[in-house]
Amino acid sequence: MKATDEDSKIAKDYMEANLALIEGRNSQVMFGILLADIGLYDQSIKYFEHLVANHDSLSHVPDDLVARAYNEIGTALDIQGEYPKALEFYERAYHLTVNEDHEDDKDIVNSATTLAYMAYVYRILGQHDTSLELYSQALEIVEAYFGAEGLQTACILECIGSVYYDLEDRSLCLECFQKA
Repeated sequence: MKATDEDSKIAKDYMEANLALIEGRNSQVMFGILLADIGLYDQSIKYFEHLVANHDSLSHVPDDLVARAYNEIGTALDIQGEYPKALEFYERAYHLTVNEDHEDDKDIVNSATTLAYMAYVYRILGQHDTSLELYSQALEIVEAYFGAEGLQTACILECIGSVYYDLEDRSLCLECFQKA
């Protein structure tokens, strides 16, 4: 197999696009995420549960990692369609994140991510009012942190638009999509 310039550009673009996702994640988190990325959801869940269970005895596991582990467990369960269980873990992650001392803004951004994940699950479950409420909270956070023109802001606006689409409110749907 021979790599072409086009292939190299595609690979470079992919790596650059994913650098933001990798930033702030240590190797412990990345390993569990990679397990999920290759479809080994149960192993990913077990891996993160092990990190959480051994949090107190492992000095190299920082406190914020527990919240991230809960978030990743929720994501794996979400992908498998186990929505009520996913919500339980997202809620644990959210409560840990908002109860932490916010030493830097990434903690606040992490809470917005978790809110958006919860909102998605509520949308899937048909609980659109709860979904909109959670997406609105996430939007407020990402707009404050990334600005109205930020990529994260656009993603949340698109998600809100999708909820309005489900509700057949095409006017608000279009408004959100245009803002995004």
